[in-house]
Amino acid sequence: MTRRQFLALLGVGVGGVPSAIAADAVPSEAPAATAPTATGPTNTPSTAPSPWDGIPSSKSTIVEVGSPRVIAGHDIHQRRLAEMISLTLRHVTGKDTDADAWHDLLEPEDVIGLKFNRSGAAGLGTTEPVARLLVASLNKAGWGPDRIVLIETDPRLARELKTQPRRRGWQTDLTRFGSGVDRLATVLEQVTAIVNVPFLKANRIAGMSGCLKNLSHALVKHPGHYHHNAKPDRKRGVLKRGARCAPYVGDIVASPAIRSKLRLHLVNALRTVREPVPDPTSTVMESYGALLAGRDPVAVDMIGLEILNQQRAARSLPPLAEQDEPLPHIRAAGEAGLGTWNPDFIDHRTVRA
Repeated sequence: MTRRQFLALLGVGVGGVPSAIAADAVPSEAPAATAPTATGPTNTPSTAPSPWDGIPSSKSTIVEVGSPRVIAGHDIHQRRLAEMISLTLRHVTGKDTDADAWHDLLEPEDVIGLKFNRSGAAGLGTTEPVARLLVASLNKAGWGPDRIVLIETDPRLARELKTQPRRRGWQTDLTRFGSGVDRLATVLEQVTAIVNVPFLKANRIAGMSGCLKNLSHALVKHPGHYHHNAKPDRKRGVLKRGARCAPYVGDIVASPAIRSKLRLHLVNALRTVREPVPDPTSTVMESYGALLAGRDPVAVDMIGLEILNQQRAARSLPPLAEQDEPLPHIRAAGEAGLGTWNPDFIDHRTVRA
């Protein structure tokens, strides 16, 4: 199925804007979810190809699972969202059950950090439904609440779900990551695996915020030093001026303390933000109704960038980057070996829930 065909099924225009859908155009009950018989190769963060490493031996598989009825005004359809999460897990891993999918991604003894994004969370209003369902799915697969850490959510939610309290603060030792030196978050010493759950948003400095930026600037003590206007400061370890968060994002995420823990990137694109504002409102949001996932954060962000550009085009806004071209921080992450941004090496698969 092409992306254009998929968007038509969702009742979404090419620009990502929902079109009118007749009440009887979608069955009231979705068909039983089945895993694909062959999903194709995927790339783990440690081996994901970069265009500068030669021709990759396999493509990065990115799965987009959408439903035109998961969002109804301010509400999220819980059962349909649960089905979308299930389909996403199975299509990313090629497994027949959610439990098998999680066991393909994680080790039984893992302490799992679910990394959300608190910036814009109140306006988007989709973090808590996703968090509750992910925790429930992990619980059912064998990881109890005491082996799950919620990162960047309201502390009230952790108490409600009885997950392990997050360690706050910063590590004592400095971490060098090529273009800088900083203290990393102590939560990285607490968790052994990370499931990255970012929003999909336009961003004033980087161009967009997705998988990569959700990890980089949230896990260092001085994120302001790693923007496009960072001043050289050898005492703090910022060695050179960057361009739109490059090369900092790639260097930070590629540091072993972060990269070694990455297991899945699952973009919460139920609602997206097409224009760079600190506190999104309905005037800059789109009800996209999808989850976007893969093991390659660079490739996932490239598909996310395409989605945002389509939404912007529908509103006569300029693209965040030219077609098939990465933003500087995405290119830098590819150069750091975190994945591929080259569309020729990305297998984008769309699934309708």
